[in-house]
Amino acid sequence: MSVNGGSDRIKYFMSLGYLHDEGMYDGIDYKRYNLRANIDAKINNYINVRLDLEGMESTLEQPQVASASLFEYVVRRSPLEKIYNADGSYYDMGSRHPVAERDDSGYKRNKKNNYRAKLGFDIKIPYVDGLKFNALFSYVRGANHSKSF
Repeated sequence: MSVNGGSDRIKYFMSLGYLHDEGMYDGIDYKRYNLRANIDAKINNYINVRLDLEGMESTLEQPQVASASLFEYVVRRSPLEKIYNADGSYYDMGSRHPVAERDDSGYKRNKKNNYRAKLGFDIKIPYVDGLKFNALFSYVRGANHSKSF
């Protein structure tokens, strides 16, 4: 979702986003939220100011076993092999059971956030045609927190 608009002196843009993806198999859950805002302002004939803000937060939950390993276990099996015994326990496949590996391997949770801010100035020097002063200030903050069980 986004909005934008403004006048000849000030322009703005803002967007919000959300993504929820449950993955290719059970046990995967990914959520992401993001925000972006840009404001450009013409203070006078000599000074322009820009403010850009953006942020993102995400969470990924998945089984502890690697996806590549699960797919390797799956392709080595016949699609006709049963997964569960009549009592609900896992069918003995003689080696690694993909569903058992997924369910019993534990989980990984990874939370990330990234925030950025930029403030910029363009200043035309009066009475000196073509001479400008530009300044840009920025701030970046990010964190990554992982938990495995």
